[in-house]
Formats: sequence, C-alpha cells, structure tokens
Amino acid sequence: MLPISIIMPVYNSDKYLTRAIESIINQTLQEWELFLIDDGSTDYSGKICDQYGDRDKRIKVIHQINNGMCNARNYCISKAEGKYIAFMDNDDICNCQLLEKSYNAAEQCHADIVKFGRESIVIDLEGKIYEKNVRELKYTIYDKKGIKENFLKLRLQGVLSPV
Repeated sequence: MLPISIIMPVYNSDKYLTRAIESIINQTLQEWELFLIDDGSTDYSGKICDQYGDRDKRIKVIHQINNGMCNARNYCISKAEGKYIAFMDNDDICNCQLLEKSYNAAEQCHADIVKFGRESIVIDLEGKIYEKNVRELKYTIYDKKGIKENFLKLRLQGVLSPV
C-alpha cells in the first residue's frame, strides 16, 4: 500500500500548476500517487496535466466537465490507494518535507488527521504581493474530546477548514 494519495483538482491554473506539481515530485517521500483532476479547464491546464501524467507513472490524470472541486475530490477518494489522503490546491507549493513529516506524524500518533501551518500569499498578475498570511501551529495532539473542547479556538486559527 502506498503511504499517501494526493488529490489535486485543477481548474484554469496554467500559470501556477507546474510549480504545484513540481513541489510534489520533489518531495523527500517519493512513494505516493498524485491525482490531477482537470475540471473542465479552458486554458492549458489539461495539457500540463497530460504532460506530467505521460512522464511519471505515479501521476494519474482525469479529465471531466466542470463539476466543482468537491466532486473532483470525492471521486478520487474512491480511487486512491494510499493509506492516507492529502488534498492540495492547484496553486499550492509544498515544502519538500511536507509529505514525509505528515506521514511520520500520522503513523507515530495513529492520527486520523494531520494539520500543519502554512504561508499564504496573494499576488497580482505582475507578481505584486497584496497580502501575506502565516498560520503557525504548535505540535499538539487532540483526541475527539480535545477537539470538541477546543473547537472554537481551532476554528479561529484556521485549523478546522471545510475540506
């Protein structure tokens, strides 16, 4: 069984997609599968997905009519062979140790969910930064009771996202 299946819905992201995919290819943990779900893109995103799928057997490409990010994710959950599932957006760039550290934490703690900090940068087409947001998380283990007791705090920290 593969350690991790990564699911990345793709929609009109040809300007960012290559960097996102490369950040997965360059992970220190190399045993994974990546689902690229082209959700009816009208730019070159679908072609970029196909190029990576042709180059790397770990990358599985699915083309569908525009059906939304949630439907794309849900479809691939049933196809995933990994012990764990990671969701990634088509404009995310991951630290090269993200999968390895997340997998090790999940295994060590017998976790159902692993959440981590992030840095979010909003830029315009010329590369000007409009907003920068950093979410730092302390290493903490919560059981079901702990999540209930800390729900509001975790929600306000952005730890409990809809996905």
